[in-house]
Amino acid sequence: MTPDENAHGDVARLNRSARLVLAALVALVGLLYAVVVSGSSFVINEERYFSLGDDAMISMRYAYNAAHGHGFVWNVGERVQGYSNLGWTLVMTVVHFLGLPLRLNSLVLLVINAALHAGIVALVFGHLRPRVSPTLAAVGGALAALNYPLLIWGTAGFENTLQTLLITAALLPLVPDPSGDADIRALARVPWLCAAAFLVRSDAGLFLVTAGGCAALLAIRSGSAVVARRVFLGLAGAAVVIASVFLWQKSYYGDFLPNTFRLKASSDTRDLRRGLKYLWRLVVSDRQAGVALGAAWLLVSGLLNPRRADYAPLALILGSWAAYLVWVGGDVFGGSRFFTPVLPTMIVCTVLVLHGARLEPTSARGLRALRAALALLLTVGLIWMPWRTYVEARGMYRSNLDGVAVARTLERLHLAPDNVVATFHAGTTPYFLPGTRFLDILGKTDAHIARTRSHWGPPGHNKWDFDYVFLRVVPRVIVGVAATESKPRDELERWLSRREDFGFDPAIQFYPEFRQHYLPYPVETEPRVPFNVRRIYVRDGRPQDVSTP
Repeated sequence: MTPDENAHGDVARLNRSARLVLAALVALVGLLYAVVVSGSSFVINEERYFSLGDDAMISMRYAYNAAHGHGFVWNVGERVQGYSNLGWTLVMTVVHFLGLPLRLNSLVLLVINAALHAGIVALVFGHLRPRVSPTLAAVGGALAALNYPLLIWGTAGFENTLQTLLITAALLPLVPDPSGDADIRALARVPWLCAAAFLVRSDAGLFLVTAGGCAALLAIRSGSAVVARRVFLGLAGAAVVIASVFLWQKSYYGDFLPNTFRLKASSDTRDLRRGLKYLWRLVVSDRQAGVALGAAWLLVSGLLNPRRADYAPLALILGSWAAYLVWVGGDVFGGSRFFTPVLPTMIVCTVLVLHGARLEPTSARGLRALRAALALLLTVGLIWMPWRTYVEARGMYRSNLDGVAVARTLERLHLAPDNVVATFHAGTTPYFLPGTRFLDILGKTDAHIARTRSHWGPPGHNKWDFDYVFLRVVPRVIVGVAATESKPRDELERWLSRREDFGFDPAIQFYPEFRQHYLPYPVETEPRVPFNVRRIYVRDGRPQDVSTP
């Protein structure tokens, strides 16, 4: 056998081995999703239900109404944009055209997310495979497959998985190659991928500015007029896409920005301390210390190397995204939801450090110590993350089961068409009662509440106006928070005086209209569940009145 034939055989065996490793990683993603999704489903009246996380179900209600000819609205006839994930809501709308029962639509979205997560793993593994050893490429793929934030939000049916796939594909061409080589032609895809990510979730517009701008600068620096022209055409096309979305939102909803922007990013809701805590939770609580340390070390050491200027773009992109999340105050939930778009890219950077990327001015001994620390942190994370995902999924199971049980209970109250149900949980229960009018007391789907002054608490959960709810809207039913009812009065008073999080919860217990007309008239959830997240109260105990007062 000639040397050329030997080389060809080695390449074939290498490709076959890589395909087997990738197939194993994809199978691992499928297994994890199957375990978590089956564990978070539940049976009511001998029918199995699947549901997404509560906030994702808000978008599902918009999708249901769109698919049934009512437009992208939460309540029929009321145009308020209570979502910021237009592209994902469109995907949900397509799913509703399949004509499945409401209890099964979420399962289709979860299968889609599993496929998208597998795509992220393939991107990470495919990018690393030519650049590092086969073992480290597999480690990078495993880190993406088992990543806790990606798993928990993917298995909750959120748009993060699709957004992360698009942003990862956009950022990987900007990851500095240790050899100094770069695929300049891939820069032309960056603006289009960022524009698509913006359609999925609007805050990805920041990536268009940073990643798109860096792609343009790198294209100019490369000296390739063809690539530079394609990048600038992409930027122009992306600008048209974004402008079109803003104009459509203004014409359809009467506002350029989603209603959710008023809740989470308006000036009176920002809290830098919460944003810094959110960054800390990413590193410590969500076990991303190894990934964060590896990416930071690679980029900072690259910036300190005067011979390499190609580390600056990615450092700018990741740094600006972290700064933006700190500026807006992070998120009310754990799980580092808003960091997911950049985590696969950070994983790639970390694996490059493990591989031995030249890190200036790190000494050989310091580099060995760094790799040992990274290996330890990553191993701990790989062991912890799948278990933590399953635990969180069980919590979602309890919340979703309770949400559907409340919907079935409200259905038996035979509310009149103009009766309003006011709720703090605006997702699962409203989705499973599509013909009922709901008011989100925290303002995600109500333009008035979203524009009121903020109280204390995390963004998205710090605006409420009980005078508006109880004196102007006058809901027939309140779906409150069950945990508050059992707390003694002095504990609720301390909660309010200390301005602790979720102040709407104890505050409603002291509001006179609620105490007089709703609190004395609770309704037992049927079917009963062993853990009530929500509590139903009917105004004056008369659910079958023909109209609201």
